[in-house]
Amino acid sequence: MQDAYTGTQIREAERPLLEAGEGPHLMARAAHGLFARIRELTESARNADPAGEVRVSGLVGKGNNGADTLFALAEAARSGLSTTAILAFSAAHPEALADFEAAGGDVLELRADTLERAVAACESSEIVVDGVLGTGARGGLDGIIADLVRALRHEGEPQDSRAFTVIACDLPSGIDADSGEVTPPVLRADHTVTFGAHKLGLWVDPGAAHAGTVSVVDIGLDMSVPAGYQAAVSVRSADLAHAFDEPARTDNKYTYGVLELMAGSEKYPGAGILCTGAALATGVGMLCYNGPETVGRMVVQAHPETVLGPAKKSPHALVVGPGVDFDIAETRALAIEAIARARSIVLDAGAIELFSDVPEPQRVNTILTPHAGELARLMSARSGQDVSAHGVMTRPLYWVRKAMELTGTAVLLKGFTTIVASPESPWVAVQESATARLATAGSGDVQAGIMGALSARDQLPSPLTRAALASRLHSDAAFIASANNRVPIGASDLIPAIREAILAASELASD
Repeated sequence: MQDAYTGTQIREAERPLLEAGEGPHLMARAAHGLFARIRELTESARNADPAGEVRVSGLVGKGNNGADTLFALAEAARSGLSTTAILAFSAAHPEALADFEAAGGDVLELRADTLERAVAACESSEIVVDGVLGTGARGGLDGIIADLVRALRHEGEPQDSRAFTVIACDLPSGIDADSGEVTPPVLRADHTVTFGAHKLGLWVDPGAAHAGTVSVVDIGLDMSVPAGYQAAVSVRSADLAHAFDEPARTDNKYTYGVLELMAGSEKYPGAGILCTGAALATGVGMLCYNGPETVGRMVVQAHPETVLGPAKKSPHALVVGPGVDFDIAETRALAIEAIARARSIVLDAGAIELFSDVPEPQRVNTILTPHAGELARLMSARSGQDVSAHGVMTRPLYWVRKAMELTGTAVLLKGFTTIVASPESPWVAVQESATARLATAGSGDVQAGIMGALSARDQLPSPLTRAALASRLHSDAAFIASANNRVPIGASDLIPAIREAILAASELASD
């Protein structure tokens, strides 16, 4: 697994080193790491035209981010690159500015009368470094530096019309390191070089969408003390292997995991077929389909190992919701009855609102799986606030935690970046490695089936763990089915890819 931290935790980890006089060494390591990325990205341009001029410009703030940028630009100047530092404010880090000027870099103070020159300097550069605001900043850019960023964003034009590559120093200015919330204008980065450890605000949207490819420079921080605990954890592919141990020789179909599914309807029969197929591919001892008879016949035709009807005893896990028509009173009553019997519960789509029918002792083993619109409706109905899907997407970390607190259940918020919050954990799980190929009808039904199968496993007692592993397996299957993002996929393509993803995880874990 990989950990991420808030900007606050990073600063707390830096504090003892700063008090011991290690500040210059931390800055030197950070600046050199930033320069290494600049050098890497400019090498192709220099190789293509050894006699030509390769230009790098930096937007420089007055704090440590600005200092890191100036020291990195000084290294770039000494390596033969043409460098310009655009000072966003009247002040800059004195030692860093002196080093940059001694290296032969050009300095441009940003004012109203120099704005056009600053735009021209950036537009003629191969690399533009954003080093204005750091992890301690709250809010975004304003004044003349905001005008410069707006000009460089090429607003109203395709994003790829921008000729230069943007590297963010530590994080893009205007991104909150703790939450990923964005205060525009933000110069979207192609690459972010962050220092010390992964930052939560670079993992979750909308911040993640502005960060590009993120790399971490080790500057010597100890993130176990005094940070205490990670703000987020991300499951890696190799971690999946631990969820797929061989059944014991004493296991049978009842002990290896009994899963009951209430999925599909006359209108959406495919949801039942997809959810069932995904659960079987993930692995269960017995799968009981408790849905409309006509859909059940189709499910058995596609997956003949399915048992029709509810589980005879309390199932290890229950999935309710994908494609279910809850306008039918009898269906709703059957769902509530099934919820009362199950040990672990996954509520998806229209079943999310049934969380209030989950007995209190079982809520700690319940996972809700909304997308932004479903979470907005839930929160509007339960919190007394008028919450929109757009509001959820601009503050996803805040709203998934709010929903967890309100419902007393684990909540998995679907999206390009998946976030899981659960009452048993002070941190969240984030699946930040994903593919937009999953934006296809039925993809959520597959994810629900995966999560149901994992929830039926006794060795995975934590809802946070089950949801995080399901999200990773779902994502890995999509990468496999889409030939690493090269071809479109449908939801049914994910099902055979699930087993391939499990096998790949096992091979990774054994390396």
